[in-house]
Amino acid sequence: MSSDAHLFCFNIALNERVQMDFNGFEPNSDIKMYRYSSALNHRAYNMARVFEHEYFGHFKQKSGGWADGGRFTMGSAVEITNVFNRQRNLPERLHYGDGFDSRIYFGEPLKGASPGEQRKAVREMVNKPGANNLFVEIKK
Repeated sequence: MSSDAHLFCFNIALNERVQMDFNGFEPNSDIKMYRYSSALNHRAYNMARVFEHEYFGHFKQKSGGWADGGRFTMGSAVEITNVFNRQRNLPERLHYGDGFDSRIYFGEPLKGASPGEQRKAVREMVNKPGANNLFVEIKK
């Protein structure tokens, strides 16, 4: 397995297993393929959060694939990880992202916002880099 390409889970819906490549993580548990913004607490997105996301979000919920998340929305697999982040006073992941986004944004969801309002706020962050300084991005 490549240390970068197969970091996350494989065929959960088909095989009902989570497979993680631990070579994809730094000794401090950061994810090797990402650069962390200086403002983001690395504990918000590290090996523990990836495990929680894959195991509790995809495997236990049997959500498989991208579940119900998308480029500008969280979905249940991200929501479960955000429960753990809230308990630890860490910024929450604001969207699932997709293969086209080089950044995943974190922060505090809009209080009392409708799903559409939250999606619009995340879309603006994705389309205007620099609007939010809490992110990880794929290393170039």
